[in-house]
Amino acid sequence: MQGVQVYNEIGKLDCVLVHQPGSETHNYPENDFEQVFSLRKWSRRFDIDKALSEYRQLTSIFERHGAKVLNIRELLIEALDSDNEARRELIDSYLAECGIYGKELLQAVRSKLESSTSSLDLATTVIEGIHYGETDLCRHDRHTLASFTNETFDERSLLVNPLNTLFFTRDPATPIGRGILLNHPYWHERNREVSVHRCILKHHPLFSHVPLWDMQQGSFHIEGGDILNIDRHTIVVGISERTEIPAIDVLANRLFWGSPASEVTSVIAIRVPSDGLRIHLDTFLNRIAHDLFIVDPVIAEATEIYRMDRGNADGSNRVTRLDANLEKVLSDVIGEPVRLITCEGANDAATTSERMGNATSVLALEPGTLCVLEQNHSTNEALYRAGINLEPVAIEELTKGYGGPNCLCLPLWRSEL
Repeated sequence: MQGVQVYNEIGKLDCVLVHQPGSETHNYPENDFEQVFSLRKWSRRFDIDKALSEYRQLTSIFERHGAKVLNIRELLIEALDSDNEARRELIDSYLAECGIYGKELLQAVRSKLESSTSSLDLATTVIEGIHYGETDLCRHDRHTLASFTNETFDERSLLVNPLNTLFFTRDPATPIGRGILLNHPYWHERNREVSVHRCILKHHPLFSHVPLWDMQQGSFHIEGGDILNIDRHTIVVGISERTEIPAIDVLANRLFWGSPASEVTSVIAIRVPSDGLRIHLDTFLNRIAHDLFIVDPVIAEATEIYRMDRGNADGSNRVTRLDANLEKVLSDVIGEPVRLITCEGANDAATTSERMGNATSVLALEPGTLCVLEQNHSTNEALYRAGINLEPVAIEELTKGYGGPNCLCLPLWRSEL
């Protein structure tokens, strides 16, 4: 199986991309946890043993349902081995996105990367970050004023942070049909994740002929959690904290007019509420069967929905604000009446708990079979009563509230409906 194929979010999951958390999640001085895990403000450590147990549980579900599981680290090493140009491009991209300014520091990072003796060594450095002590900045054979006054760099401190959110594989890249969109993450730190994805997609033999739509160098932000494939010709995009309206305009132009490989002719844009932990469309809305969607109650009554269509003249688009509610909009797109299951509990407190517990953040393994978060009992019971087969999973350490199983994997191949 080569290339990608994702025309929808419910077809049988045949191939999926994941990242197994490793030493990048604890490759930092003890007091620097907040520097490298800035979004886990209520935590003081990352439990790698628990995270690995959760990872194995999740990937075993994929494999049990017949999906081939590909690992980012392994693919990156293979891509670097297969193409001499891949190494240079990855280093240049890493330097451009590492957040360091000034030729001395940049040269120190470049020297460290270029001194890698193997693809494994380079991939490890890119993923695990760089300490000052790993560079020439801390050489002890130099007689400098800094060394004389004991004001040298702390060898243990990080010069470049590790890619400790790489296991949230949904955001940096998005398969759309037979091509892949390279996104522009909201947080600059995550741009190096896009560099890793680009290296794999451009240089690994599995993806050598896949069309790429690259938005990373654009001015506006867009992330994969805000993009849902409905069919060959329609995608739904969330207007959110992480995906800006101008980025959706750029995306529509790329898909409508920028590449003959794109079959998309319509984009539905929905304003996504902001409540802290839930930051993408796919934490509020997901398709779970042919005519069935799971939704958060607050987005079920969304009033700001737009439709963008390819215009008649080259390069032109039509934009329409839709007056219908979400159920009607989805029914029109699917071409048949749809049903909505909302995440609700027995009372207001239980409903809030399920919503904030990412009850809508589910992953379809095939039509009518879902991987769900096990703690959301009321929503899972509603899904079960609706005839949905459930594969519960516990991934608390991996996500810390930021999404569900859909956020921790990137479907690369789904069967057509």
